[in-house]
Amino acid sequence: MPLSNGRKRTFRQNVTLAVLLASVAGAVNAAGFFILGVHTSHMTGHTAAMGEALATGELGAVKFGASAVLAFMAGAATSAALFEVTAGLKRARHAPALAIEASVLGAAAVYAFHHPHEGRTTGLAVALSFAMGLQNALVTQISGAVVRTTHLTGVVTDLGIEIVAVVRAIGSRIHAGASMMESLRHFWVGREFERVGLHLALFAAFLTGGTIGPLLLLHSDPLALAAPGVVLVGLILFDLGIGPEEVKAHDVGPA
Repeated sequence: MPLSNGRKRTFRQNVTLAVLLASVAGAVNAAGFFILGVHTSHMTGHTAAMGEALATGELGAVKFGASAVLAFMAGAATSAALFEVTAGLKRARHAPALAIEASVLGAAAVYAFHHPHEGRTTGLAVALSFAMGLQNALVTQISGAVVRTTHLTGVVTDLGIEIVAVVRAIGSRIHAGASMMESLRHFWVGREFERVGLHLALFAAFLTGGTIGPLLLLHSDPLALAAPGVVLVGLILFDLGIGPEEVKAHDVGPA
């Protein structure tokens, strides 16, 4: 199953999880920015904005930022609580959290559709921030803190560090007498490539979601916020065990 827990996860499973949920976060953040004027998973930005608002006495902006931060934290706490409650389940352990996130995004989409001109509303910011906090905590727990999907600061930092490590490793092999092609081939199948590949997948998926979300919003309506919910429903089905392997097992009868 694609949602198996951290230490048992394979590189392919981590990349699959990263691609799907980072694309969800990218779409929600970008579409939310078009509606709210803020990125709903960037707690650093919200906190900085709160500091600026406190300095200038804009109490409304302080309330808005604080609501988003608390909602993100509440989402993370909800995910952690569900993770504890479902600890004894052998399958569908993560389905409740994914279902809540999909429901919150669906409700936010319906609200945005019926109130297209309200713009920067605290309620919508709270809903989207809660969903992103829940997702970030869920993926952190599933992947054993290997994958984060709602922000890219850490990902880009890791990529910078990993590039230096890769160059050093390739240079060491060349210095030891290996050819450039042999050194690159060794990198391609080594753990260094797994880490770089995972972080590149996260970056690309977030960017893809961040492109598709606004495109859907501009050419359709605020219901584009509901599109990421389709991905979440797919993950719920996999967590329930309803995937290609399951279907194949049912289709193949006894000889």
